[in-house]
Amino acid sequence: LLTDAFASPVLARTILDGLRGQKRIRIGDREIQFHPTDHFLESQGDLGSESLEWPAAEQTNSTLAVGRKMMIKLLRRLSAGRHPEGEMSRFLTDRGFDGTPPLFGEMLRIGPDGETVTVAIAQGYVFNQGDGWQWTLDRLSRIVDEGSTPFPGAGQDGMGQYLVFARQAGRRIGQMHRVLAEPSDD
Repeated sequence: LLTDAFASPVLARTILDGLRGQKRIRIGDREIQFHPTDHFLESQGDLGSESLEWPAAEQTNSTLAVGRKMMIKLLRRLSAGRHPEGEMSRFLTDRGFDGTPPLFGEMLRIGPDGETVTVAIAQGYVFNQGDGWQWTLDRLSRIVDEGSTPFPGAGQDGMGQYLVFARQAGRRIGQMHRVLAEPSDD
């Protein structure tokens, strides 16, 4: 019987153990390396007996929640080099930015020629009620359905709630860009 390894709790436990131990596993002429962040080692290293949840299917990645404390994202479309999400998350996490989920670590595959490929990314779990894009579409649909005025100053009907959301999103993006603009050797 063949099955996708992601459907098995063994893979999640292997990733957790790998990150905790900063392991390197040789598979033929390739090596799997686990690169945790200091944040993970200092705050989440005790994960392991937590419940596992497999959220709804995604298009390009597979996601697994570990005790609603960590998300493991298995990348289905692999490409050479470090994945931009892991690289950016590591940079922001290392600098203490808390406007995005903290990076806990990455699982990398190193080829015989030294080529690095990101296989999985582990990040902090963030409780949410969906995403900003869907919320925006839903809000605009309600405005049309209710015949509300979409103009600023409309209070809590129309665009009033959306303007509060948009200001907060803009504030967070500005804070992130300030962190990204800090001097770095990278």
